[in-house]
Formats: sequence, C-alpha cells, structure tokens
Amino acid sequence: MKLLTILLLSLALFPAACKKDAPATQPDKEPVASDPKPAGEQKLVPMEHYDAVDAIWKSGLQAVVACVQKRVDVTKQKGIEGYLIIEAKIGKEKNPIDIRIKEQKLNVDQIEPCIAEYIGTLEFPVWGYWATSQTSYNINIGF
Repeated sequence: MKLLTILLLSLALFPAACKKDAPATQPDKEPVASDPKPAGEQKLVPMEHYDAVDAIWKSGLQAVVACVQKRVDVTKQKGIEGYLIIEAKIGKEKNPIDIRIKEQKLNVDQIEPCIAEYIGTLEFPVWGYWATSQTSYNINIGF
C-alpha cells in the first residue's frame, strides 16, 4: 500500500515539475577561443625532454647542499633539515633564467645567491620557448 501511495504522489507531482507553458531553454553558447591557452598561462616542459630535465635538476643536489653548508658554517647553525623548491625558466636557451627559491623549509638565510649562481650554469635541453620548471631538494646537514 505504501508503494502505491508513493507512486501516485510521484505521478501527481510530475506535471507540476514539467510545465508545458515554460519557454524552451538552450544552453548559452560560449565564445570559442582561437588560442587554446590564455596568454598568462605557463608553458610546460615537453614530454620528450622531461627525463633529461629531471636528471639535470637531480645533478644539482650536491652543489645546492654545498651552498647551504657554506651558510651553515658562517652562521654556526646545527641540525639543518628541510627542503627547498627551486624554480627557473628553461627551454629557449641552454642556461636557465629567472632562478628563484620558490619555497624553503630550512631556516637558513642568504642561500639564494649561491644556489642561483650554480643553477644558472646548468645546461638544459632547448626546445624553442620558455617553460617554468621546478624541483625539490631535501637537505639534511648536521644530524
């Protein structure tokens, strides 16, 4: 009996939900963009160069650790542990540009100039446009 009541109630409400006098609606047509990427969007490293770029970033770990170690020696800090995320633009020339530490969890001041100088000497593949690339280095000194 409950099922029959629910069915009758559903059928009674169905016409109210679908008004015949309501105007037909169509989805708004959005303008089609001629350029698939907005002007401000960052370009990515092409897939065929991804492994080479990754290997070059990894080759920089010891130099980055050396830069941190130099600052630790000056500041006499003990037990430095954390990470750095370094970002640069690569791809149009062999050496990166706009090198910066995007994020740091080391609490070591004044390491960016040393790291930027070293990373600037790395030679990445060239593919004809600037792409933003980044890597993360885990650092553990004095533990």
